[in-house]
Amino acid sequence: MRTLFKVQSRLRGVRLLVATATLTLLLATSLRAQVGNGNPTGPAGMFNGNVTTGCSYDPLTGNAMRSVTDLVVAGGMGAYPLAFSRTANSRAQSFQDFQFGAPGSWQHSYSWSIDDSDLVVGINNRPAAYTVNFPDGRVMIFSASSPDIYFRAAPGIGERLQPLTPSTTHAYLVMPDGGRIEFQAIRMSDPELVNQYWYTYKATAIIDPYGSHTTLIYNTDGSLNTIQEPGGRWIQLVYRALDHFIDYVQASDGRVVQYIYGQASFAPEAPAYIYLGNVVYFGDNSLTASYSYQAPNGPNVNAYPLLSTADDPMYGGPMKQIAYSYATSNGDPLIHVVAGQILSENNATSGAVVSQLYIPYVTWRTEIRGDGPSRVFDFSNGPLLYRHTDFNDQYATLGYDSNSYPSAMTDRNQNTTDITNNALNGNPTQVLSPSRPQTRSARVCSILTAAPVAPIPITATATTPIISTASATSGDIPRFICATRTSVLSKWITRTAGWRRSATTVLIKP
Repeated sequence: MRTLFKVQSRLRGVRLLVATATLTLLLATSLRAQVGNGNPTGPAGMFNGNVTTGCSYDPLTGNAMRSVTDLVVAGGMGAYPLAFSRTANSRAQSFQDFQFGAPGSWQHSYSWSIDDSDLVVGINNRPAAYTVNFPDGRVMIFSASSPDIYFRAAPGIGERLQPLTPSTTHAYLVMPDGGRIEFQAIRMSDPELVNQYWYTYKATAIIDPYGSHTTLIYNTDGSLNTIQEPGGRWIQLVYRALDHFIDYVQASDGRVVQYIYGQASFAPEAPAYIYLGNVVYFGDNSLTASYSYQAPNGPNVNAYPLLSTADDPMYGGPMKQIAYSYATSNGDPLIHVVAGQILSENNATSGAVVSQLYIPYVTWRTEIRGDGPSRVFDFSNGPLLYRHTDFNDQYATLGYDSNSYPSAMTDRNQNTTDITNNALNGNPTQVLSPSRPQTRSARVCSILTAAPVAPIPITATATTPIISTASATSGDIPRFICATRTSVLSKWITRTAGWRRSATTVLIKP
């Protein structure tokens, strides 16, 4: 993966140690004040969940995410559909080769990769860690976690990694549902490095929980050529000759999705970037997506341009058209704004704010809806969401087990649901709903001979409601009123029924 900070050549010997130490110090200094720096899946990775009032953004990191499915091939075998999607992450500030260019940091749904390993000594030794890049923007570092045979990432991560062994040439990313991503490892060497090696990796298959393989086939230059599902259906990627960006994708059913690019500089003295400008679906110009970009919001003019507007006929959410604004300051001046930090999602036509992110201090986030109401997210547990409100300022809280998986959820009525999780993948194994008295719900109805004066006074006691009717004002068609409760501890709730043509009997059910 290319990033703004990545050294493009492999430095070795003393120069490697000095350069790495210097780079690490610079990164540590700059990252300490970044928004959401402690997110376990990286600044562009979803972990606690995203705000979806408008499109989608992470309140902890300020990352704006937009995912669009360009192509789905029907009739495929296996648990996973044969589909081609794109995801833009504002805080990714990175791009892989053979994608859609740097602006917007778009990458497609088969962009699974593992960074080259560090040097290992001896032919039988294997890497101590694996940095895995997910197509949706997550980045995780997996390392040994005794006594687990799998390598683990940060606490709260359900994915695991099956590492290389002296007798294998494949590593596997194991998903929480039991599916796997297969990576082929290639051992690399350098004549100047005696008995030292490193490994490169290539994703070769997506294996669903039942063992069905979707195969990834590559060109000789390393670009992905074909995704083929077990039944033989496929999606093929074709690249532009000049820059190797994706030109179009075609499916085994004959449909084609065409990608059209432009080139521009988005800030003074910034380089000119090739950007994804339009997507034409199936040769139909009426089905065309359009994108525009803007200069980075931070002080670094060389940061990648950011997605400014999107008009997506294939977008699956309500905001097919959207405009983005990015932050230039935070409520706490000690919290530095970072490249790609979202300020607001806006109506693409009027510019009106739909959802705005405000950061008053390090552990607190506020979403302000365009029509005024707001809600807060409390990250007092580090990167773990501790509590949050709805737009009526009612709190719900979360508790976590020793593996940082959610183990208790207290709703806004202060009812707590307890969850027991599988320690390996975080999947719930038992869910206990809030305890309640074992009392059946009660319903009491009273027939009214005339229209009552609203409201009808109701006096609730521990056993039965007292329904008193006021004097009638009009009408000769009987009416009835009912009071219900769900337990002996809950309040009676009154509901007045509509006018009835017959009131000789009223069915009372427990």
